[in-house]
Amino acid sequence: MTSEVPSSSLPYKLNQQNQAQYQHNIKLLEKIVDAIILCGKQNIPLRGHRDDTISDSSNKGNFLAILQLLAKHDEQLWSHLQKAKRNALYTRKTIQNEVIQLIGNHITDTREHLAIIKEEFLDFANIGRTTGEAIADKLIEILRLLAIPIENMRGQAYDGGAAMASENRGLDSVRLGFAPSSNTEKIVSTSNPRDYYRSVVAIPFLDFFLSELNTRFQKEDLAEYSICYLLPVNVTDISHEELSKLASEIIFWGSDLPCLSVKDLEKELRDWRRYCVNMIKESSDKLCNLLNPFNFVDGDVFPNVKILLHIGCVLPITTCEAERSFSGLRRIKSFMRSTMQEDRLTGLALMHLHHSLEIDQKEIVQSFIRQGKRRLFQSSLFS
Repeated sequence: MTSEVPSSSLPYKLNQQNQAQYQHNIKLLEKIVDAIILCGKQNIPLRGHRDDTISDSSNKGNFLAILQLLAKHDEQLWSHLQKAKRNALYTRKTIQNEVIQLIGNHITDTREHLAIIKEEFLDFANIGRTTGEAIADKLIEILRLLAIPIENMRGQAYDGGAAMASENRGLDSVRLGFAPSSNTEKIVSTSNPRDYYRSVVAIPFLDFFLSELNTRFQKEDLAEYSICYLLPVNVTDISHEELSKLASEIIFWGSDLPCLSVKDLEKELRDWRRYCVNMIKESSDKLCNLLNPFNFVDGDVFPNVKILLHIGCVLPITTCEAERSFSGLRRIKSFMRSTMQEDRLTGLALMHLHHSLEIDQKEIVQSFIRQGKRRLFQSSLFS
């Protein structure tokens, strides 16, 4: 037997009650996520001596303290914190870790979809061995997990640590294929102090200096520097002979270019120079970096120049972003938070280092609900 008024039927009322409870729980979880985001962005430790809500500890952590402060002005949150079952509070460290990891994934996905050229922190990784080969393997593993195509990478930069920059055993040697060299010491026999210091000090210093210059200005590096000559303020000042030399250097990137030969590339560079001569007369203040020409150059008219400017924009100039990430690591994983796990650390670091990025807590809540069966979000009151 059915009711004449659908809105008065039992299934309808149960469904309405379910929906109301569902939306109520959504609002509660959004406030919990907001508190975690606040702690992450401001680098505020979430946990105290005991983060258990039923413990007698006077310091239960900043996260719970923030929720209790919000609850003073929110009756629903206050009722949840005071009356909800222990396994339905959604404030324990395991829930915090899940939400932090979801936020970290959200930030990583958001940065991938933004059409900008910018250095970004992606992840911290725990490495058992610090050899160049071990670091390279871990780096490749992380890039594959983040779905970053390694074949599209055009530049790499590392700090000056021996494990990173050493030509013999560092990551740089794995990257560029340096072979270990054997150095032998020679006994110097001289007849006077002048010859001795020339052989022991001056000549070795000059030899080291030249070796460093060769290391800094290798063929790959010269090809990177040559892209800067494509800037309108630079290309208009080079001669025909220098333009031919520039084409022969830039052909290093030939596998990325649609041109068939150096002559084809040289012809396009001549057209590009002619175009820049006319353009620089109108505006020159915005033509001093690679990004501005890349944004307005027509890829159909100058396909090779467009690609070369794109490569130039993504080549690393310094290791500032990596150093900034290490500074953030020291602030986040201090001596009072030394037992933090890797997933939690990475999520908190992503929030802290991308503090200007707006995080959609509604999307985080929906991802959290979809990740597993949640006691607060059952489809039926009888589940």
